[in-house]
Order: sequence, then structure tokens, then C-alpha cells
Amino acid sequence: MKYMNVWNLIQKGRHLSTRRREPIKYMTKHETPEEASLAWLLGTKSIIGTSAKVVMGEFYQWLTKVMYLAPFNLSGFQVCPFATPACKKDCLGHSAGNLVFQGQTEVLRTWSYYLHSELFHTKLDMAIKMLGMEAVVKGMQAAVRLNGSSDLDWSDVIERHSESGVQFYDYTKDFERAVASIGTNYHLTYSISEKPESWEKGIYLVQRGGTAAVVTHRNKKKAAAFGQLLSDRFGVGVADGDRHDLRFLDKGKLVTLTAKGSMKEKSKFVWTREQFEKVAG
Repeated sequence: MKYMNVWNLIQKGRHLSTRRREPIKYMTKHETPEEASLAWLLGTKSIIGTSAKVVMGEFYQWLTKVMYLAPFNLSGFQVCPFATPACKKDCLGHSAGNLVFQGQTEVLRTWSYYLHSELFHTKLDMAIKMLGMEAVVKGMQAAVRLNGSSDLDWSDVIERHSESGVQFYDYTKDFERAVASIGTNYHLTYSISEKPESWEKGIYLVQRGGTAAVVTHRNKKKAAAFGQLLSDRFGVGVADGDRHDLRFLDKGKLVTLTAKGSMKEKSKFVWTREQFEKVAG
């Protein structure tokens, strides 16, 4: 069981998540990851939270919550089955916004999802219902992003809340699932990777009313200029993805996201104008 290896590394202070200074009482007061994650799940107020990016949606009258799991296989469970090498390297090596992806809270949340699935889903359903009610009281609309740092299929959750009026959305590298999501209440934005062939898939999706996103220049002016180049080349609308996180408002558009945190433009995951022109010719 790989998660037991993670548990042992955390106890020794040798796991990636121990770089973050945060209370680890659940890790130190319990004997096993099963006990620790259950205690965390019973003690936490909500398993969905917020970030600097999703808060921007309130300007557009959307009250949004996001859920962060420990990315890739950091918890011992693989939550990013479609991750590319560059995606893995940058996600596990940097932080963005108000979140450090590698925290032990994210590990505990992931363990609780896999080790206490029924209780996890009960608490998740309650959190989504509470969000919907809060949005009504505030005269806003509710949205939930369940894959803040993962790429799992949450169709079963969305189905349970199909009549709630809550909008669900995520990013994914699963092209087939992104195509299937067009026109549904689970809007999936296809994430263009370092692989050149992902461009063809992304543009295909956009031309059919879906959304694709690409990480590009840190400099806003360079990012805007690159976005214009893409619009002219492919004949599609381009949106600035840094304005908000509400990707379901960008249907039929290619979204540019500036590189953030410690992610460098030399990263293979970041597409600059120069890199694109070398590949596209």
C-alpha cells in the first residue's frame, strides 16, 4: 500500500508535504493513516474551500468553492492519471496563489476520500448543499470546482446534484471527457500540455463550443500579444484566464493563463510565443 509508505515518510519528516509549516496533530496523535484521516474528516468543518482565484468570481456574482487533493501520487494514491512529465514537475515543485499544494491537509483530504469514501461523500454533498443555500441568501449563483489540484471524474457527484442549480467545472487533460462535457452542467476545460499534439485537441474542442486553456508568458502584455496571435491563427476567441476562474463563462474560447508562483517560462509546460512559433512554423 503506497499510502503507508507516505505515512512512514511523514512520520520521519522526509515527505514533500513536511516542507510546509502547519499543524500536524492528526499525523502525530494517531497510529495509522486510516485513523488520522477519519479524525480529520470528522473534525473539519468543510472539505471544500476557497482560493484567491475563485474569490474573483464574486465580482461576477458567482459564489465558488474549490477542493484541493494532494496532487499526482503525493498521498500514495494517483489522482492525476493523465498528468504529463512537465505537469508533474511543475505542480509538485511550486505554489500558486494562497495555496501550497503539497500540504499535509491535502494529503489527509485525499486519504479520507479513498479510505472513508461513504463519509467523505456525505460531507461533500452537505457542503455543496450549504454552498447552494448560501448563494441564494446572498443573491448569487453557486459554482464548485472539485479538481483544484487533481484530475478525477466526479460525474457521480454532479449527478446527485443535477437539480441543485449548482454549476460544476474543472480542468482536465482527459480529452475524451472534455468533449463529452460540452453542453452539460459539468464544464471541463481541456488543459493544453507541453505535447504539441495537445494543441490540435484544444482547438478542436474550442471550435465545437468547449474551452481549452494554455499557460503562457508571465508578462501580461506578452501574454495578450500571444493570445492575439493564437486568435488570428486559429480563428477562435481568446479569453484572459486571470480575470476569474469561471471557465464555464468562456465557452468556445481558448483561455490564456499567465505562469504563476515559481513556475518559470523555461518550463516545458509554459508555452511562449517563441516556443509556439518554433513548433507551429
